[in-house]
Amino acid sequence: VHETDLFGYDPGAKRYHWFAISSMGETHDHVAELPTGPTITFAYSGVQEGQPFQEVIAMTMNEAGNKLEFATRSLVGGELASKMTGTVTKK
Repeated sequence: VHETDLFGYDPGAKRYHWFAISSMGETHDHVAELPTGPTITFAYSGVQEGQPFQEVIAMTMNEAGNKLEFATRSLVGGELASKMTGTVTKK
């Protein structure tokens, strides 16, 4: 599966958008409010296999700007379908 992502900021709504398109034909517009701290949370709501689907991606940058922690969870029909966590560091 390949994915292409486009990031943007809507100044009127004061929201970030992370639009993703995959080679499987999926399209998700993840939306995030302006963060008030080190964490930004993007969320997408839609339908998967006829069930309500929600994906939430939280990313936290450390103060030095060289470490990003992320947590992703997906819910299908209100049930946890997948989750992933990780850390990315810059040396």
